[in-house]
Amino acid sequence: MTPAGYKLRKHIGKALQTRSAAIRTALTQYNAAAKALGRRTLEFNEVVEYAFLADFNLLRDTRQDISTRPWASPAARLTFNTYFKLCRAEEEVIRLNVEIRRMVTYLVDEERYLRACEALYRDTHPALAHQISRYHAIRSRFTQLHLRSLEKISRLPGFNGTLTPGISASHDPGDSASIPQRVPMES
Repeated sequence: MTPAGYKLRKHIGKALQTRSAAIRTALTQYNAAAKALGRRTLEFNEVVEYAFLADFNLLRDTRQDISTRPWASPAARLTFNTYFKLCRAEEEVIRLNVEIRRMVTYLVDEERYLRACEALYRDTHPALAHQISRYHAIRSRFTQLHLRSLEKISRLPGFNGTLTPGISASHDPGDSASIPQRVPMES
């Protein structure tokens, strides 16, 4: 372990030690149960030293050594973890099908809104129109890149959403889907 890694682990351990009443409560309950069963108790510093929950061999000190069970093997744990990640991935694909359309809608609405704002002030307040133009240039700098990336995503297996912009639900003043209103300017 590198010195930086050691220092970071110690820092995390101190933060846990000073801020984690829940860990202390769980450890107290565990130690009470361990004493009642005649098993080894743990110290807080010992618990903090465990880097990952998977390395926490708390259950090895039971009447049966569950580490010999087929489901406790590293291959089985990897299989379980992969299975649950796949389940979450399917949910995430469904969610992304919705979010991608929202993003396309926002990008198109913002582009339309900023162009309309610039046009609204071009004749009466050219300096303001210029600033809106500059802001628009900054905001839209990566719009085409985002749209190309979304196009690539739409060709992936599992994508069944659409890249057709939707209709924004928010039309409050200043929202990307709102209609720009001329603001009275002082001379």
